[in-house]
Amino acid sequence: NYLIKEEQQYDIEKLARSTEDNYFHLNVNQQAAFKQIITAIENNISVIFFVDSPGGTGKTFLYK
Repeated sequence: NYLIKEEQQYDIEKLARSTEDNYFHLNVNQQAAFKQIITAIENNISVIFFVDSPGGTGKTFLYK
């Protein structure tokens, strides 16, 4: 499937730059959630995060 191939072909350096640039656009609560998620990933900790807030508050931006 071409959509799967497209999703699997990403530029890690480009994603890292994008993440760094976008981090500073997160609000304080989003930054805290982001830090917790990244810490869990970096330390290979299995955990489930549930991000809940009203529509239009930036959940999708945090996910990306």
